[in-house]
Amino acid sequence: MRGALGFVLFVLVLYGASALVHFAMWRWLRWVAPGFTRRRRVPLLASLAVLFLLPVGRDVSILFPEFNAFRSLAAVGMLWHITVWLTMAAVGVGRAAALLIGLLRRARATPSDCPSPSRRVVLEQLGGAAAFAASSGALTWGALRGRYEWAVEEVPIRLASLPRALDGFTIVQLSDLHVGTFVGERELGMGLALVDRLRPDLVAITGDLIDVDRRFVPLAARRLGALRARYGTYCVPGNHDYYTGAKAVFDGMTQAGIEVLSNRGKVIAPGDGGFALLGVDDLSAHQRGGAGPDLVRARNGIPPHLATVLLAHQPRFAPAARAAGIDLQLSGHTHGGQINPGFRPIDLFFRYVSGRYDVGSMQLYVNRGFGTAGPPARLGAPPEITKIVLVAG
Repeated sequence: MRGALGFVLFVLVLYGASALVHFAMWRWLRWVAPGFTRRRRVPLLASLAVLFLLPVGRDVSILFPEFNAFRSLAAVGMLWHITVWLTMAAVGVGRAAALLIGLLRRARATPSDCPSPSRRVVLEQLGGAAAFAASSGALTWGALRGRYEWAVEEVPIRLASLPRALDGFTIVQLSDLHVGTFVGERELGMGLALVDRLRPDLVAITGDLIDVDRRFVPLAARRLGALRARYGTYCVPGNHDYYTGAKAVFDGMTQAGIEVLSNRGKVIAPGDGGFALLGVDDLSAHQRGGAGPDLVRARNGIPPHLATVLLAHQPRFAPAARAAGIDLQLSGHTHGGQINPGFRPIDLFFRYVSGRYDVGSMQLYVNRGFGTAGPPARLGAPPEITKIVLVAG
């Protein structure tokens, strides 16, 4: 219950902040185009209201899947919200720069150099139009192309305790598929075809298999269960799997032959000396009736001398894993920022975002994710399929 209330509060805060940004945009439009907005006030406000509410179409499409149009309308609405944020951010930066330049010129006693009010309006009109065009164009590309351009990243990882017989062992990591409204049969077919070409020894899925709708569990289970790997396919839950319903996700994956390592471990390739593949529950699980991560349980019955590879959805579990002596942690969750407009805003909130990190003596790899959460677009963070190559010694 507490987790559900937290999620509702998060959505309300997000929409509240977006409402303030939309209000700021309306005020700005009235300043740069007073005549136009005055003459068309009602249709403009009505259009803004419709665009603001369009993301609700995603929830309608979940409740009434036969109405496919709502899925497209929701995508347009989500992209519109981000476009408004980016445009107003650019306008804000432009205004701050103009204010700073004006202050510097006044300090040098050259007020005649300051732009006139009419010139300022023209400059803001041009700058705002350019920012809107650039943002909407980039996001449209991210929706139509960017989210389909999977990158296969080959990453060698040296493990001191790995037996020589397992040198070159390959783990294909998938993460954050978010199968649901915007990731369906087509997207799975395109991306998972790349996995089959890699001929992995093992497939590891680090959470968020489903977005929020449990009706997509059979589709995800069928497609993921069809992957071929010598030592099988394993997964751990992510926060979105708990939003969906962890039991439904676990049961679907298990029935498809995918082993769920939620606070469990297994020795892989014991005949060649082996290594320990461990998995932990998601950090948010206790908010939705789950156990939460428990490395002690995951290591129960695992020989202590083996090299350890841990599947944990959220990278911020890394300090706990390092303290427990884990050799390698594989994570996802961050999507590499998913939408990065020339920089990576997520860096303000997350220490580990994408790629390989050294966390003390432990190595951490964060996958950028397969699908999308929220807006169905990727910009500056292509979807990723990771080929981990384990190196002995």
